[in-house]
This record gives sequence, structure tokens and C-alpha cells, in this order.
Amino acid sequence: MTPYKWCGLSDGQRALYIKSFLETTSFAMYRRELPDQAQQDFSAWTVCAETKPIESWQPLGWTIKGELKRTAASQFVKIASIVCKEVRGKDLKKRPPVKLVLRSAWQSLGLRDRAI
Repeated sequence: MTPYKWCGLSDGQRALYIKSFLETTSFAMYRRELPDQAQQDFSAWTVCAETKPIESWQPLGWTIKGELKRTAASQFVKIASIVCKEVRGKDLKKRPPVKLVLRSAWQSLGLRDRAI
């Protein structure tokens, strides 16, 4: 997602993009058997994605640093340590991947919103 495309999205479309990013990252991180540290990182990511408000995830690199060649997703990965700092390092139970967008909600979206 480029800055130009991001500016053209509605608030709802931005929220959908962020939720989809959080889900996709969660599924990419998920494995049934992870080493202890990786399991803790995954669990922290899951708790953070499920509890932090969508407004916490903003591509500030475009406006603050002028990093216009970076995608929104790459900025979200970079700021995750800041957004999720309260849950990192805590002893968390094993969790399934994040599920933020219900299947029925996804199916009701138009093609443009799904493309986001």
C-alpha cells in the first residue's frame, strides 16, 4: 500500500487493511510447535492485535520521516514493538491465529474493498 493509495481510502477501508495485515501476519507466524521464545512472540502479537485499537496502527513514516517508498505494511511491522510493548515478554498462553474479520463480513464486501 503506497501513500497515494492510502490517502484515497476511507476510514473503514483503512481499518479493513490494518485488520487484514494483522491477521495475515498472525497466520504467517503461526505454527503448532514453536520454540518457547517464538511462541511468546506469537502470543504477544495475537494479544496486541486483538486488544489495541486500530488507531494505534498508523503509517507515520510517510508524514514524519518522509519515507514515501515504504509500504504501509512495512511501517506496521516496524512500529509493532512500540504499539505492542505492554504485552511483549509476558508469560502468555498458547493461542490460535488472530481472527479479526468475520467470514460473513468478508463475503459481504465489494471487489474494491477486498482488493485493499
